[in-house]
Amino acid sequence: VRCDTGHPGYYLAPGSDTRYLCYGGYRYPKYPSATCTRCRSISNCETYSQCTGPSNSRCTKCQYDRGPGQKAYQLSSSRTSCTQLCSWRRDSKFCYPGMCEDNTPSSCRCAPGFSEDNCLTIDTGPVMHYCLGKLKRIVNGAEADTVEAPCTDDVASSFFSYTKMRPDVNSQVQLQATWETRFHGPSQTEYPRPYYIYSHSIGLISASMDWRHMRGNTRIRSGTIPCGSINADNPKSSMHSCTKTVTMTDTPQPGDSLYFTLKSLNGGYVRIKNYDRSSGYTVNPPVYFSGQELTRSAQFTFDPDPPYHCSVLSRCTYSILDRGSAVTRNGHITLRWPGWQDDVSGIVEYEYEVFLLVPHGEELQERDTAVTGAQVEPSVTEAHIALNETGVYSIVLTVEDSSGPDDGNFIIARRFLIFDNSSTAEVDTSGKYPMWIDAVPSGFSWQTHLQDSPGNRAKVRVKWPGHFYNKLHRDMKFLNLIKERQPPIQAGYEELTGLPPATRSREAIPNANGTVMFQTDWAVDHRGGRTLTNPPGNWADVTNIR
Repeated sequence: VRCDTGHPGYYLAPGSDTRYLCYGGYRYPKYPSATCTRCRSISNCETYSQCTGPSNSRCTKCQYDRGPGQKAYQLSSSRTSCTQLCSWRRDSKFCYPGMCEDNTPSSCRCAPGFSEDNCLTIDTGPVMHYCLGKLKRIVNGAEADTVEAPCTDDVASSFFSYTKMRPDVNSQVQLQATWETRFHGPSQTEYPRPYYIYSHSIGLISASMDWRHMRGNTRIRSGTIPCGSINADNPKSSMHSCTKTVTMTDTPQPGDSLYFTLKSLNGGYVRIKNYDRSSGYTVNPPVYFSGQELTRSAQFTFDPDPPYHCSVLSRCTYSILDRGSAVTRNGHITLRWPGWQDDVSGIVEYEYEVFLLVPHGEELQERDTAVTGAQVEPSVTEAHIALNETGVYSIVLTVEDSSGPDDGNFIIARRFLIFDNSSTAEVDTSGKYPMWIDAVPSGFSWQTHLQDSPGNRAKVRVKWPGHFYNKLHRDMKFLNLIKERQPPIQAGYEELTGLPPATRSREAIPNANGTVMFQTDWAVDHRGGRTLTNPPGNWADVTNIR
């Protein structure tokens, strides 16, 4: 074997006849006393100079040395070793995007956001610059309602949006998503390409929208819509904008949900110049990056129905709105309203308002400004109020759910009470409204032909129009019909009929000049009434008060 073809050659063993040489890598077997021993080889050395001893092998050229600056191995100054360099070779590292700080594979330092072997793993995902989902109801080709779900920010879970949108057979529901993402690799100024990098490209390689229509745990329909012509061989490093729309073919029902997930994946490739040939180079197939996927999700849930009270469905015995006694002298009132429910989006708040009712014609209506009230969290189902002014009050409870946009679905309940700690029944002393007996013959106090036990002859009639009154109740129409609220309150959530003491409803309370009850007591003696010093205690209510 000749030493100049990659073999280190042979040297003459000690003690051999010095007349003989192991010249040019050949040994001369016809002289057995001349023993030629093989010289030490040098890893990755391509050509050697002639060695003359066991430790003086010298390399003249390392393997894959293609000239200045294009080497897979670096020959040491002593020519005794070939050190592997970062290069195109598969057993080395091309370390890009990154740099080999002392030109060896062990010194490979990846650019920020890249790691693992040859820096082919992208550690950071794309950046979401804009993300918005829209749920639209389309009627006759025009947008009638829109609910938005912002999704730009990184949140631990999906953005939930409850909508009071009520689709029907005459409308279409569209789900539209718009998102803008971007990813680009490190600057080539900071990380220039080594000579063995033919080309590279880093950016977004895919984007898509997944959607599904769910009814409880049942998938009604679903799909995936890709966005753009980008791929691993054609990454996009500039802003990538997508807007995708899908029209629902199944009309969503109350409680249905529409989900969407927007995805953007980064990646790209590196193409390496291969200098394995003795001259020139070929270009290897691309090596692809392992990227990160950015996702943003949101959910629209249909909740077109307002909250309800469990008593309306006979599920409980709670009062819709308990205000205590319908007629009270105590202005310290406790309001209670347990038992409200919303099965889809849940109750977001209660608002109670207390209005003084004022005359409007022959009806009572709410004064424009509430005397007190507050908005409270859904965990609060009780409030304490203080009434300072005598009057009839309307207590309005508004129950709102979490649907949107803007205000949610809401329902109103109303109760009434009379607070009066001052007025009394009065008697007319002017003589204008006397109390008199209407009998036959009229005009006489003494009657001798009254109705007997069998019912013969005339009755005694006692009349007192205007004689008794409650001025405050009469003048302020405390007992009149209460005007319907606009818009009208849903049936079952307002008392339309009912009289004190059980309740104060919208129904007018029968009265005469503000007085709601008259009782009479009578007795007969045969001594001209001289023995009737006290009422006998047989009080009876007067009916048909008017």
